[in-house]
Amino acid sequence: MEPEGASMSQALRILFLTLEFRAGTFSGNGVYAIAQLPVSSWHRLDAGAPWREYAAGALSDDVAEAVRAFAPQLVLAVDWSSLPAARNLRPACRGAPLVFLNYRVFSRTAAGEDLELVSGFESAAMEESILTVALSRSDAEYLVSHVSRKGSQAAATLPKVLLPALREDVRQLRPPAELLRLAEALRGAPLAGAEGQQGECAAAKAEAVAAMAARSYLSCVVRLSPEKEPERFVDVVEAMAAKGLLEQHSLTPLLLGAANDEYAQALKARLRAAAPQSVILERFVGPSELADLYRQTRLNFHPSTYDAYGMTVVEAASQGAPSIVHDGNGAVGATDLLRSAAGEVFLLDLKAPPEQTAAALGALLSQPGRLADTAARAMLRARSWDESANAAELVRLVRGAVEAGRACPAQGLDGADTTNQ
Repeated sequence: MEPEGASMSQALRILFLTLEFRAGTFSGNGVYAIAQLPVSSWHRLDAGAPWREYAAGALSDDVAEAVRAFAPQLVLAVDWSSLPAARNLRPACRGAPLVFLNYRVFSRTAAGEDLELVSGFESAAMEESILTVALSRSDAEYLVSHVSRKGSQAAATLPKVLLPALREDVRQLRPPAELLRLAEALRGAPLAGAEGQQGECAAAKAEAVAAMAARSYLSCVVRLSPEKEPERFVDVVEAMAAKGLLEQHSLTPLLLGAANDEYAQALKARLRAAAPQSVILERFVGPSELADLYRQTRLNFHPSTYDAYGMTVVEAASQGAPSIVHDGNGAVGATDLLRSAAGEVFLLDLKAPPEQTAAALGALLSQPGRLADTAARAMLRARSWDESANAAELVRLVRGAVEAGRACPAQGLDGADTTNQ
């Protein structure tokens, strides 16, 4: 992709290094990497990832020769696992500066020997790069306070935040027409929205409210692994069922449940016991089908109290499904894009007892106008931050790092083409 105002004659040759793969992917890292570089299959990304094999492959004569012939002017390395490969390719890169793209701070969730390994590589990657990029304020602050070696980071190279883009294949899926009309009516309006307005605005509001009320799903679309805390969704569904709130609001819980380990199976069993009408999808769901689910979702519940970004929150918003997200001062990175103060997301303390959260959801579901307004505002915001905007911001950040005097690619970055190689 080429940022606005770019010139093909000034294209910047970029070497993109990532251990994320495409087929069957379901991680946020994978979604983001795929948007930038299509490859073949998915594997682990934590300390158990095949990072040694990855690094050894970079030592291949064929790989080194290809990189040398390509003559990259910039190396983008995704996550700690790419640093050993980047080091091995350094002679072939002939001094091209390194940018550390931290799609997830793995040292936030690692423990024991894994923590020592991962945090060591993350710290070293920050030191060896001209720029460190994180997906959220929360991750950027954590890198400074917990990962960076004290005194090793100059002010100019402190981590910068680059929000992931809404994937183009998702953005191309047309959102609900009634919410588009409401979004236009709300554009520039205060948070009170179209309430009290007449004519076309009132008609758009009424149509959107009716459409939202017809949606049946209370959805949870996260990986069924402890780090994503999906048990919190099941806790809340159990509390809502006990209070009769699911029946009162004609809601059907929906869970993506492709995992089949003991942890996932236990969660599915609890959900079915609490709400036998629940829908559990035990297979990979592609963008088009997922968009259809979001268009039937009245409220999307994101259970994580920490998430580097939370891409599904933004993808849900792009189809007019508003989300409940933990109120943790940016602990879920998607709230750096979808702002509670702008009426684009609902924030709750998800560490509160599930009965308290269930009561808050019940109160929210009793405000259909507010649900519709938030859905429309979130949809506009999510669709505004696309791949072109993301690429232009990355160029701006890299240009700033270069101009700070840390390194200088062979060509200037003005109008650089960020097509990933």
